Amino acid sequence: MTLGDKIRNLRLTKGLSQKKLAELTGIPQTTISDFERNKYKPDLERLQKLARFFEMTLDELLSFPNDKSA
Repeated sequence: MTLGDKIRNLRLTKGLSQKKLAELTGIPQTTISDFERNKYKPDLERLQKLARFFEMTLDELLSFPNDKSA
């Protein structure tokens, strides 16, 4: 799983479109799309906005249960 996959899964779990997530976080929809497609990774400010929105810490947002490097 990639960070983009995780953002997409979290968004879908809340039943949100990319457009609605954009409205609620202030992150442009095209940028959310780019994150989800792994076109590029969010900067720290946007990571913080996403973590706050999904009610998790940055560590939780950036951790992956099957990550063998941890």
